[in-house]
Amino acid sequence: MTIREKLEQYRALVVEVRNLEQRISDMQTQKVSSCDIVKMSSPEFPFTEHSSKVIGHAIDKTTLQKVVGIYKDRLEKAMAMMLEVETFISSVEDSEMRELLRLRYIEGLPWWKIPMRLEMAGDGTWQCKKVYGFLQNFENRQENQG
Repeated sequence: MTIREKLEQYRALVVEVRNLEQRISDMQTQKVSSCDIVKMSSPEFPFTEHSSKVIGHAIDKTTLQKVVGIYKDRLEKAMAMMLEVETFISSVEDSEMRELLRLRYIEGLPWWKIPMRLEMAGDGTWQCKKVYGFLQNFENRQENQG
């Protein structure tokens, strides 16, 4: 996966991390089986009320642990990719380029809003071309080194 593809994935990764953390939390607090007492009446006359114990479907603890393990692996991979993107942006020497990358890929702003945030003129076309040119040069250097 190229750095541009990773940058474009960043916002989705943030959502995925949040959702995975919630799923893991939900599954770790989930009961293996459930039991409750319900009130019911006799099926025939006289319809007398009585209580009955109801036991819910038991969840296999091993399966539950495997699913949580899968979620934790996905969470770790997503966070590693986020760290890679953040590290890449931090490694860019040009301050303006760092801000362009942050605003576009981390904050998810559309190109037309970026000049306003950077107190620049224009509709974002120049900034878009500058970022795409920078990323193309970076990818070309990576290919030549590899």
